[in-house]
Amino acid sequence: MKCFSTKSQTKRLLKNLCIETLISTMEMYDYGELLNTFSVLILKYPEITSWVFKIDDEINGRGIAYVDLSSSKFVKHLLKKGIIFCYLVNSQM
Repeated sequence: MKCFSTKSQTKRLLKNLCIETLISTMEMYDYGELLNTFSVLILKYPEITSWVFKIDDEINGRGIAYVDLSSSKFVKHLLKKGIIFCYLVNSQM
């Protein structure tokens, strides 16, 4: 049962069994990787404006954060630019 000892391991098992799970990412090991991955998720799923983070290296499960992007004019501007960029890149392929 050790293969189910963490959420990441359980998520990996569900993915391998083709069982749908929530939009998420795993295995990020530094701040830059977190920012890059979060940026990609924001562009890939622009309809999602609220995100919850679980950071595994905190003590007693305190590593939980919530981000609401719905009122951020800057993020809306970047999404508009990002969606246009993604559309242009995909239409040229």
